[in-house]
Amino acid sequence: MTTPVPSNSDIERFINSVDVSRESNAVHYDPVMRQTSDQRHEELMSAFEELSVAEEELRAQQETLVETSTLLEIQRNRYHTLFDLAPDPYVVTDASGMIEEANAAASKLLGLAGAQLLGKPLATFVDGRSRSEFQTHLNSLGNGTRV
Repeated sequence: MTTPVPSNSDIERFINSVDVSRESNAVHYDPVMRQTSDQRHEELMSAFEELSVAEEELRAQQETLVETSTLLEIQRNRYHTLFDLAPDPYVVTDASGMIEEANAAASKLLGLAGAQLLGKPLATFVDGRSRSEFQTHLNSLGNGTRV
């Protein structure tokens, strides 16, 4: 039995299919293309390393922020405890003299519950004869003048 001889068109098709296969797999065979692929891999690894370092830095910053926030909360609670339980009356006002905070001793002295003091002008608790002088001193504090 003899095998049929391929025609010229069969040979052309075979050559074309081999060429297409070579072109699509050139990365594996061509040293220039392989080097480019290696370079890409190296660039990706470098970028990955940079991202890993950045991630670690962000984690460290987050940890620092959490620690700082915790310490701040502890200090804030300490301040409020000292403020609220102080034996002396304390009030915190804004620049115009409106009461923003008052401790228990201030509430007792002024005869109102702490919540009732909030938002009231401190000057209303000053004797009427001294109120003008008090307001002058308060205004000079807002201007940066020493009293």
